[in-house]
Amino acid sequence: MRSIYLTNVKLAPILQRQAEGEKKLVEGKAFLDKLKKEEEDCERKCEQLLVDAKKCQKEKEETQVKLEQNKARLIRANKLLTGLKDEKTRWNEEVKRLINETK
Repeated sequence: MRSIYLTNVKLAPILQRQAEGEKKLVEGKAFLDKLKKEEEDCERKCEQLLVDAKKCQKEKEETQVKLEQNKARLIRANKLLTGLKDEKTRWNEEVKRLINETK
């Protein structure tokens, strides 16, 4: 009987440390699960940000193409206006000449 008692006395601290270790293990697993969930959330957010970045990049490229097209249109429009202005001057001179000839 006494040997059982002594064995229990020796095992009590060991069993207590084992219980504490198991409790810490459960807490650690819960913390790890929480971290894994946060990691998954972060990965989803990163994937969404990458998708958004690609959309923005595509929109930027499309806008730059439109900008270049509009610059080219503006240059052509200025050339046309300059040509028409010169043509107006020529026509006005021609009208004055014709009016003078008819007098």
